[in-house]
Amino acid sequence: MAKNIGVKKTSRFTLVVYGIIIMIVIFIFWFLGAAMDFSVTPDGTVDINLLGNGFKKVMNNPQVIFSSLKNKNSYAPKMLFLGACSTGIYVLYKYTEDKKRLHRRGVEHGSAKWGDDKEMKSLAEIKEKPHMYPILSDGKRVFDKKGDFVCVAVDNNIILTKEVQLSLNSRQHFLNLNVLIIGGSGSGKTRFYAKPNIMQLNTSYVVTDPKGEILQSTGKMLKEAGYEVRVLNLIQMQHSNNYNPFHYVYDHNGDLSQDNIKKMINVLFKSTKGDGEKDDFWSQKGQSLLEAITFLLFEESEYNAKFDDNGKIIPQTRDKSHLNFFSVTEKMRKLQYPPSGSKKPDGFFLEKEPDESEEAFLERRSKAFLCPLDKDFIELEKRKGDTLAGRLYKEVRNAPEETGQSFLSSANVKTFMFNMDNMMNLTCCDNIHLETMGDRKTALFLIIPATDSTYNFLVTMLYTQMFDVLANRANFKYGGTLPVHVRCIMDEFANIGQIPDFDKVIAFVRSMSISLNVIIQNLSQLKSRYEKTWEIITGNCDSLLFLGGQEESTLKYISESLGKETIDIRGHNKTKGKSPSTSENNSIIGRELLQPNEVAAIPISDCILRIRSHNPFYCTKYPIEKHPNYKFLEDYDKANAFDIKTVHAVTLNEVNESFDKKQSAQTAKTNEEIQEQPNKKVEVIFSKKEIPEIEFETYEEAELYAEEIISEAFSEEYIDSSEFGEVSELDSFDLGEPVEMQREVNDYASDEDISDMPEESNIEIMAYEDPDEFSESIEDIENLIEEAFADVTESYGEKFIEDDYGIDML
Repeated sequence: MAKNIGVKKTSRFTLVVYGIIIMIVIFIFWFLGAAMDFSVTPDGTVDINLLGNGFKKVMNNPQVIFSSLKNKNSYAPKMLFLGACSTGIYVLYKYTEDKKRLHRRGVEHGSAKWGDDKEMKSLAEIKEKPHMYPILSDGKRVFDKKGDFVCVAVDNNIILTKEVQLSLNSRQHFLNLNVLIIGGSGSGKTRFYAKPNIMQLNTSYVVTDPKGEILQSTGKMLKEAGYEVRVLNLIQMQHSNNYNPFHYVYDHNGDLSQDNIKKMINVLFKSTKGDGEKDDFWSQKGQSLLEAITFLLFEESEYNAKFDDNGKIIPQTRDKSHLNFFSVTEKMRKLQYPPSGSKKPDGFFLEKEPDESEEAFLERRSKAFLCPLDKDFIELEKRKGDTLAGRLYKEVRNAPEETGQSFLSSANVKTFMFNMDNMMNLTCCDNIHLETMGDRKTALFLIIPATDSTYNFLVTMLYTQMFDVLANRANFKYGGTLPVHVRCIMDEFANIGQIPDFDKVIAFVRSMSISLNVIIQNLSQLKSRYEKTWEIITGNCDSLLFLGGQEESTLKYISESLGKETIDIRGHNKTKGKSPSTSENNSIIGRELLQPNEVAAIPISDCILRIRSHNPFYCTKYPIEKHPNYKFLEDYDKANAFDIKTVHAVTLNEVNESFDKKQSAQTAKTNEEIQEQPNKKVEVIFSKKEIPEIEFETYEEAELYAEEIISEAFSEEYIDSSEFGEVSELDSFDLGEPVEMQREVNDYASDEDISDMPEESNIEIMAYEDPDEFSESIEDIENLIEEAFADVTESYGEKFIEDDYGIDML
């Protein structure tokens, strides 16, 4: 089939015409033979002078033509045979003379032509007809003056032009739904493409919205049509939903993904890179510093997390209050390098001597140089040993002061904007929920300034994380395809920064029910942003819509993409003089369907559409006023405008207040769960270390309590502690996972007492190997049983050591 592409096939009509001509020629030969029968002389020869008389006789008596076939001596059968042979020889000659010419006739220099109405209509949805959906206002249906439901129309097509619509059902036409829209400023990219397609109400939408005009025009309609409307507003950040990139670094199982964290930091560095800025050594080390601090924050969020029966962290129990970029900047402010020429040793890299006690080592380290951030990483190493966060930090920390300050400066440049109040609040938490875009109909508007690209990197990061999150959700939850198609209408695509691996993204998301609509002003923008991969991007858009423009390379590209047609030209030559002459000649040449200057001159109301495997279409831009849902837009009635002031970003203070309230609520819940025992008052008081206090109202209860603790104290094996010396474990009760933070008891409890505690508790009691070392008494017990339990109070005093996990009694 490939070798016949571009071949001009002979139409059925042409074959019929040729057949009629051949039959006429054969009949003329037959007619001539019958006339010759009336022109025969007595000697048996044909007299040409008598042929005219013979023609008249045949015309006056046509039946002789047919009767002559029965006469063996008639010239009619002979002439009929001669006519058939002559035409047959001619046809055979023409067929074999130049077979290639016959098949390519009329397309020698190109076969391009404009698509017709039939080809246009073949692309639209066939099975699913548009249907009506009642709009809702405050959750209630709306009625018109006639008492009928007010409804919006839902159509399963992508609007490309007035004449051409493309079905969302790709199995109907076997095309991907990616569209490249090119149009200069004022060509109507928003009015003739973005808004009409949002009015279709047939998918979820992610819309890059310069200045916020699309949201203002369509937001109210979307809400009334049942959509969840979310906004990332980089112009008025206080009127925005919150987007926290840290929320999307987990994999599909809810586990922390180191790759996603590195990718997030990498996007931050690349999308904030200035013109001419290179990925030099300082930038790479600054990136490593940010990665180290980010990993540290995630490790710290798990210090007091709960674990399930399989030892896996329960995601909801992580402390996420500090998982944001503002916390990263706060950590960075704690970083200091030892001053050059300082006599103090660097405490962070100080190592313990072989025979040195822990106490002596800590004393020596306390006199060395340690910055506050060093202590955080020392704490991490003490809790979890070797970690990626620690390894990365050691790489950037082990540098001279001037070099280290350069690393820090590089990281500060990339994160300074998160110190600004609006950005700090915008990214402190997440309620934009990218993961649900393909679960139900949702519209997310990304409002970016038209003249200031300072914060546009956040949109780049959002798109990057959204593609990853939706791909995982499609593959691991929905078997490969999202239940609701997600369309990204990416207006001003070149201004949102470079999305990593976008050439790969645009190729694979098609199978997951995601489509990308790349909107640019001209090809130069795309080439500038994606210098090496722009052709891959355009090649993965099966539809190209040109709305107008003047940029030279774009005009040439469109002209060449339309192809060439073959046209006839006639030459006329006239020579004057003593021997004047005139000549004419006909020839064929190839010509672009539209030359670049003609592409530039198309009327404002017209556009050019190129779809793979189809002839190009010369069309009219879609008239937005003709859409059945136009009456719901702000363009139709100002009362339909979406009020952006109804959207409010959660502030960092509100997040912290919410966290404190959650802690208070958890305390109240725990106190309610711990039932008061007879003759005993038990009170659990939560603090940062969650130390419950236990009081006894009677001597007998305290006596029983002390006796059981003593019996438990000497029944366990001794254990070693590298930090606190020789200790023995009195008892370790594991009754489930801690509630919010680690909860430990600072007095003594029996099996019976602990059994009355909530299941979600974790009580650990420690004691020195030799209990007689201490003489401090527990005030509450001493007042009740001073004489009877002198040995107990001498052995078990209020000696506490604040360790990494809470307050353990020793």
